[in-house]
Amino acid sequence: MSRTRGAKDLKRRKRRSDRVKKKHYKRGSFPKAPKGRKTMLKIWWWEQRRMSREGRRRWAKHLRVKIRNTVYKPTLRMDVPVERLRNSQEIERLAEEYLWDGTWLMMSWSHAKTPYHCKPVKLAMLRITDHPAGLRAKLIRNFRLFRYWYWDKR
Repeated sequence: MSRTRGAKDLKRRKRRSDRVKKKHYKRGSFPKAPKGRKTMLKIWWWEQRRMSREGRRRWAKHLRVKIRNTVYKPTLRMDVPVERLRNSQEIERLAEEYLWDGTWLMMSWSHAKTPYHCKPVKLAMLRITDHPAGLRAKLIRNFRLFRYWYWDKR
């Protein structure tokens, strides 16, 4: 805080205790941890469902016409090795192991300029159907997997 012109301080003013460290940060001499590529990724599976009749009635009457009928429910979180996300066949195999029939969103987190410094992003959409031989998964849409270094671009 700046001093009023002509005023005299009766006692010494308080300073930040980390002012020396701050100077080092500005100079860029603070040691940085080496960056490397991850081996495990956090993946969330969101289940797509129809909105219930009661849930729809909670909306105002004039807005009910404009809202979507689908609701996404965060269901499962898992740490997946990067090798299991290389191509669509690997992702389908992973979904068949852990999920049940329905439509699913594969979600992850991305860096963003929000107050929380992250945002949820859709990586892919899968549909799992029940067959006599067992569950079968099909990657319907790849939203942004092609952006990432682990995705096989061939």
